[in-house]
Amino acid sequence: MLDCLARIEMLIAFLSDMAEDERLRILARCMGGMAAAKAKGIKLGRKPKLTGHHRVYVASRSDVYVMPSASSVPTAAMRCLSIDPRGDVSD
Repeated sequence: MLDCLARIEMLIAFLSDMAEDERLRILARCMGGMAAAKAKGIKLGRKPKLTGHHRVYVASRSDVYVMPSASSVPTAAMRCLSIDPRGDVSD
């Protein structure tokens, strides 16, 4: 019985090593593909929902609120609260 259990544990360890090796190979292929795409100038990531001219159109309408980009959220929030980003309070 003990010999059988040892063989099962060895088999599980072997399959675990194989799975880990396959995971590393998949990761290497993905990273290689992303590097090749970047070298070709292909833009990675999600495409914007609105194109440039759609953004201009939506921004020109006063009855529609346009969410600012992630980088300008703190500045936009500070402006709404009448807080100067430099630390001064505006009236």
